[in-house]
Amino acid sequence: MLQDLSLTLDCSDTRVLAEQEGDDDSNAELESPNDPSFDEFDQKMLKVPLDYNRYPRKGHVRDAFINCAVDENLARSIFVVILSGKNKSIRPLLLCRLKIDVIGGCSFGTSVSVSILSDVIDELSRSWTVERSLVQADDILQKLEVHEGTNQIQQRHFGCSDSLHPEVEQIFRRIWPTKGKKVLNWRKEWHSLPLASNMELKCLFQAFIVENKAAATITTIQFDH
Repeated sequence: MLQDLSLTLDCSDTRVLAEQEGDDDSNAELESPNDPSFDEFDQKMLKVPLDYNRYPRKGHVRDAFINCAVDENLARSIFVVILSGKNKSIRPLLLCRLKIDVIGGCSFGTSVSVSILSDVIDELSRSWTVERSLVQADDILQKLEVHEGTNQIQQRHFGCSDSLHPEVEQIFRRIWPTKGKKVLNWRKEWHSLPLASNMELKCLFQAFIVENKAAATITTIQFDH
């Protein structure tokens, strides 16, 4: 039976800047793929310095920010979804400890790390360990202990820059608007999106439950963009 699980959420989307037919045409205007869910703002290119002539759309960056934003509340929710299983045909799992890591945020298929994006990604991509207490309780959430496990290398980046590139801040604030009249440090104003509202992620976990009824130790889930 499954007791310990190491879960890696892969937020990369290399298709954004992948080579496409016609890229060798010097007169062609290279555009990254569009998405029908993108509004006018999301469809605009974020023209950041890359090692390639194609740029990600602002909607791609927005999706990466949302997918990477894992806080304590989301870590708890992920544990509960995996533990309980919403499918009545699936027997509840004996999950005692869950380790969550986030990788690949704003990895669009180039070898260059863009600092104006990586500052945000490093802040959002937290690692967590969720443990189920052996003390009996009616509410699963009351039995969970959550510890942050963000590595020291990543922690050194925290606080490196308290300001965002103007275009990046526009994307950030569309997800997490400033509350009240006082503008706080952006690092203190983000939070995860509720798992119930992220149906794509929830479906991934449900698929995981179906495929791993017996035992598993390390699983990587990649978002289907």
